[in-house]
Amino acid sequence: MSYDLHLIVRSSGTDLLQKSRADMESENDELNPGPPVPEKEERKRNLADRLMRANPDLEQFAFGFAKIAKAYGCTESEAQEKFRHIELNGPDADNGVQITLYDDSADITVPYWHHGDAARRVFEEVWQYLAVLAEHGDFAVYDPQLDKMLDFSNDRGEVTMTYSRVLDQVGKTLGTPDAAKKPWWKFW
Repeated sequence: MSYDLHLIVRSSGTDLLQKSRADMESENDELNPGPPVPEKEERKRNLADRLMRANPDLEQFAFGFAKIAKAYGCTESEAQEKFRHIELNGPDADNGVQITLYDDSADITVPYWHHGDAARRVFEEVWQYLAVLAEHGDFAVYDPQLDKMLDFSNDRGEVTMTYSRVLDQVGKTLGTPDAAKKPWWKFW
């Protein structure tokens, strides 16, 4: 389980809240539909580079395309096209924040294992990533937990409080998550 933020391009010309809700409700199994577009590939790479400069501890996840191809019954080149998004993660023992850059959107996830000051610090870090993505990717941010588009200057406290409230509920229901286990995004 994670606290999720969904980013969409502001200039999409649509109602951002409605588009964000539709994106979140969509059950499209196609991660990256259609063929690669060179401009979008360059844009993702540029954003990933900027994020890694903002936090040199971020690492790009290396997909195992041979294993993916076998699992999906396709060729490695088809797997590379299907899994052309970029995932950035901190080191295994870090805070578990994951950033995923797609052709026209992005997602940031924060696992539910940060309490108190650790939650505040992790959302300070997330806000740095959001600033990079807003400035250089023209992204707006939707918070599905709050069901609203975020205002960077005012909403970090509300997001952190909501995260902490959900973490308390998760802890009561499932017990406390163990951050020492293998990170949830390392499934290959």
